[in-house]
Amino acid sequence: MGSDTILQNDQPEIFALVPLRQDLKLVPGPPLDGGSPTWTLHDPIRNLFFRLGWREFKMLSAWHQGQSDKVRAQVNATTTLAITDDDILGLNRFLATNLLAAPGANLDYIRARIKRKKPSTFALILQNYLFFRIPLFKPDRFLEATLPFARLFVTPVMLVILAIIGVLGLLQVIRQWETFTATFLYFFTLKGLILYGAAVLLSKFLHELGHAYTSKYYGLRVPTMGVAFLILWPVLYSDNSDAWRLKSKSARMRIVAAGTMVETALALIATFMWGVLPDGPLRSACFITATVTWVSSLLINLSPFLRFDGYYLLSDFWETPNLHTRSFELGKWFLRKTLWGFDAGCPENLPENKKRLLIIFAYFTWLYRLILFLGIALLIYSFFFKVLGIILFSLEIAWFILLPILRETGVWWKQRDRIGMNRNVLVTGFISLLLISLIFFPFDTKIHLPAIIKPGVSVRLYPPFSAQLNKIMVENSTRVKEGQLLFSLQAPYIESMLERLTIRTEMLSTQLKRFQQDSNLIEQQRIIQRKLSQSLTELEGFRRKQEQLYIYAPADGIISDMSPSLSTGKWVHGSEQLGVFIHLGVPHIEGYADENEIDRIEIDNDAKLYYESGDRSPVGGRVKSIDRASSRILEEPYLASIYEGSLPVRVLDDKLFSEKSLYRVLIALDGQKSISGQQVSRGTIVISARRESLATRAVRKIIAVIIRESSF
Repeated sequence: MGSDTILQNDQPEIFALVPLRQDLKLVPGPPLDGGSPTWTLHDPIRNLFFRLGWREFKMLSAWHQGQSDKVRAQVNATTTLAITDDDILGLNRFLATNLLAAPGANLDYIRARIKRKKPSTFALILQNYLFFRIPLFKPDRFLEATLPFARLFVTPVMLVILAIIGVLGLLQVIRQWETFTATFLYFFTLKGLILYGAAVLLSKFLHELGHAYTSKYYGLRVPTMGVAFLILWPVLYSDNSDAWRLKSKSARMRIVAAGTMVETALALIATFMWGVLPDGPLRSACFITATVTWVSSLLINLSPFLRFDGYYLLSDFWETPNLHTRSFELGKWFLRKTLWGFDAGCPENLPENKKRLLIIFAYFTWLYRLILFLGIALLIYSFFFKVLGIILFSLEIAWFILLPILRETGVWWKQRDRIGMNRNVLVTGFISLLLISLIFFPFDTKIHLPAIIKPGVSVRLYPPFSAQLNKIMVENSTRVKEGQLLFSLQAPYIESMLERLTIRTEMLSTQLKRFQQDSNLIEQQRIIQRKLSQSLTELEGFRRKQEQLYIYAPADGIISDMSPSLSTGKWVHGSEQLGVFIHLGVPHIEGYADENEIDRIEIDNDAKLYYESGDRSPVGGRVKSIDRASSRILEEPYLASIYEGSLPVRVLDDKLFSEKSLYRVLIALDGQKSISGQQVSRGTIVISARRESLATRAVRKIIAVIIRESSF
């Protein structure tokens, strides 16, 4: 009977078994948590490893019988196991679908099934352009020949020397901590850029050699080394999959940790070299190796949520092969059981503590990958030109986020007949209705705006131009009268020009009087007259400039926000603020709303002002006016994030640019002419605005983003 026919039978009684390939190797593997033995099936052609349990091992031991009934009879007669036809059929399918059957077997059904499972070219491109490998060379012979030399670096003497170097380097860093943290990176030249690239490449190359040499130390093959591309960013890799042949957990963990240990040793040496080298590109390269590349390597490689070193370390530490797959299955089983109350049987028979740990790990991994894939999608969108970026962004979201969710909900739908009315369904339904209500019902009526409170109309005081402070007549919080002198400045250039122009004017006046006495000098009189008029004009201009050097109070008020660095004799630029003059009167309160909030605010909406300091009671008011034109330039530095305000800004050309378009909202206080306090202060305005649901807000934000990004 052909295996293609047998495999389509739901519950066959006797069926033929697929013959095994003769090149396969079956070696003992590490024991499981409970002490049960395992075996590792090695496919040397593809360099793949499959972990088998005692049940599968015993069935393979009798596989040469060729018939399911004979295998079942032999295993049940010689062991305490009670295998069934389903067990044998499952192993039969596993061997066939993983291409472990010998050539020439009747595998039409298997080939058809594999063809159906084979992803399309489009799916392969979508999955692999984010991460793909290019093998560059086969290092096994080189590693074998140089292993004795590499072992010299892990002798006790070398480890002691490394420890001494590390301690000396750390002592130098502690002693020169400010210099270390302020290390200037000399990478703005071609030489510096080459050194930077060489430092990073050396660090990553030694990292992979650490894995490879440790594998050779334990007698394993390292078939390939090469470069992998992670989001088109090149990273080195070495194939150490032979480590699954090792029974010792500690040996496997040493192989995984070797790369990070080598990079840590390199960081210690680089730290020491930073302390002895002079400033320059080489010292900067040592600084980068000791800090940035090492820390980033730890953060990436030691993360167990992706298949890097941290994943394999945790997998070996927990003695849980295929950690992601097994934890994900447990996570989905627990999710279905919790939400819908149906239990198709736990995927694995594990202790409760271990089971709970794997479920929590699965959920953290899903959360991490959700954030990661969103970040990758945004990175791809910004990396490529806009049309391709939009397409790839949409594909990333659909393939890596939406598709897994749809697959799981598809499983729920297929199992709908098994979901009866139970407590889990009722709780899930209640929570779902609650969430839907929170999302779609317009509960939100309050809008919180960052605000600035000015006791009255304020005027910033600046020097008319660069000048030297001669006298400072006031201090912070000084009450002044209209016309009172606040600051006296002097400009030697203006004084010099006034003196020169005064002398010149007097000389020209004297000449003009003398020429007027002689009627034959009429032409000379005209020339002198023009020069005199020009000189008088210049003199008047410089006198006006000199008058500007005296800054007076424009009205009765208070001086505030004077810089503590102001002192007599100091030179100040024309853009350097001397202080703020506040004309006490009706308070001036400004709030700033972004484009997502402004449509909900209307004139005469109730508002309440809360001071940031919290030392004054809230004050009621109403919306007085709303700017209909937005601006990204923030005129009020008090609200800027760089001055501890709540509005994120960037400084460009000495101006504060907000990350969002802002609309100014003015607030009038209820029946109050003034407010306590004399200083400009920050606060929050809470406005009773039009109701809006979270869903409406989200849709509006999405539309705003689409409109903003649709400009090509």
